Amino acid sequence: MEYEPPSISGSPTPVEIMDWISEMEMMFESHDCGNKQRIVLAVKLLKSVLLSWWKLVVDTMPKGEASKMSWEAFLVQLKMQYYSEHDLLEIKNEFQNLKKVRMSIIEYAVSFTEKMKVDPYLVLTELSKVNEFANGLPTKFGLMVKQATTLKLAILASKIAETQIREKGLERADVEKKISKSGSKVFGRGGGEARWCEKCKKKQYGKCSEEVTCYKCVKTGHYTNECTSSKRVCNGCNEEGHIANDCSKKKEAARPNIPSRPKARAFQMTLEAARDEADVASGTLLVNGLPTNILFDSGANYSFISHKFGGRLAFPVDKLNNALIVEFSSDKFIPVSDCIKNIIIGLNENKFHEELLPIELNSFNILLGMDWLSPNDTEILCKK
Repeated sequence: MEYEPPSISGSPTPVEIMDWISEMEMMFESHDCGNKQRIVLAVKLLKSVLLSWWKLVVDTMPKGEASKMSWEAFLVQLKMQYYSEHDLLEIKNEFQNLKKVRMSIIEYAVSFTEKMKVDPYLVLTELSKVNEFANGLPTKFGLMVKQATTLKLAILASKIAETQIREKGLERADVEKKISKSGSKVFGRGGGEARWCEKCKKKQYGKCSEEVTCYKCVKTGHYTNECTSSKRVCNGCNEEGHIANDCSKKKEAARPNIPSRPKARAFQMTLEAARDEADVASGTLLVNGLPTNILFDSGANYSFISHKFGGRLAFPVDKLNNALIVEFSSDKFIPVSDCIKNIIIGLNENKFHEELLPIELNSFNILLGMDWLSPNDTEILCKK
């Protein structure tokens, strides 16, 4: 069947011009037309006012130049004549506000591409085309479409999404139809068919009344909206006068069993204060070869090193398997999750290899608590 080329006449709109150009270019590709053949064939299809316009263009050009004109140059002349600034502005606004609404994906895609072709500067990149196309779709389409890398893929993804949404709608309608045909025998107390209950030996709509619990009086046999009691009963502890949200017993039971925090009352202690305490002692010992102020405190159950002194030793900081919550003597709590290993404390020609917890200390570089004092059978003799 021979293809009939599309003619164009009158005063076409920008969209009609673009439709004609699209049809012409499809014909050129199918017939493998060269540039010169394109112009000759296009001019033959111009009618009435458009033909008069082309004759005017030819008359204003140097002799012979019109026959050398490329297809692209011809399109520029055509658009200059029939695309006014007002037309372009109107199409731009329509394009930016274009929404699918009740259109099918095919109809929306055609409208989108038509308006986009009128002004190629509306969307300069492929990703911006995808984004604009997705913005005009309902939210349920958006995520799948925005993952596309080209407009062609975005249109394909939206077609797939449209099919899936339609099929889900048909499935839902089918289920609702089956439910309505079945008579809906056990969906609630207000309708359907009553069933014989072996437990209460009565006919019941839905659940047996003996299985129902009232959340107001915490008794079985009726629903909350049927309750005649004026008293509020807690369904957590079954006591009157409050509800479950205000139940102190329920809150107490839900409170996690938090292990006791390690003591560290000497953290803020100064050298002068340490001298007045009965269960602490202090002194200067060599720690990894450096003279260090150390506090021995039987009131603390862990051993610590100051951040500043730990930095001087330049040992790596490791992580504890289980973080500690440390209590200061000032009733403040801080988390400790680090430790420093390979610390060597020299005392009476003995060397103790320790693992200490870095923390902020005031007047001492190291504090040795009961985790060090007890294994080493240490006594603090305050009178000596």
